Amino acid sequence: MDNGEMRLPSFTLHSLPTLVDHLGGDHAANIRNPITHHPLYHPSPRPPSSPPPTSSSTTSSTASDDSGGLTAYHRVGPCREVTFDPARVRATIVTCGGFCPGTNTIVRELVVGLWELYDVRAIFGVQNGYRGFYSEEDEPLPLEPATVHH
Repeated sequence: MDNGEMRLPSFTLHSLPTLVDHLGGDHAANIRNPITHHPLYHPSPRPPSSPPPTSSSTTSSTASDDSGGLTAYHRVGPCREVTFDPARVRATIVTCGGFCPGTNTIVRELVVGLWELYDVRAIFGVQNGYRGFYSEEDEPLPLEPATVHH
């Protein structure tokens, strides 16, 4: 292109399913997302959206579709409203698949994010991978920021 323009290949934009899509509209609580007013949250210049805006900078391309064009999905991020009341949410974290450097950091950030940004207070860690879900010996561990600090 002589004038510095960039042309994107044709693509089909697909919506990603949400929990409300799977559960049905009866479960939508439409609660204002607690993260939007938290001092630790620093959003991108665009406000949280529902549904996300569409432009070449907010899509992610993947494989080709049947027509030969690219398949693209909306970029994800926090929405203005959440489906479930954070005060009633029970979150469980389980890791499976063996040694993975950085897993401790990921678990810590999940716990701190749920606690500090979303006000979720019932967070549990499942011990021993999937076995921990059905083992009588492996009780889930209550997690909070102090528990995962080190």
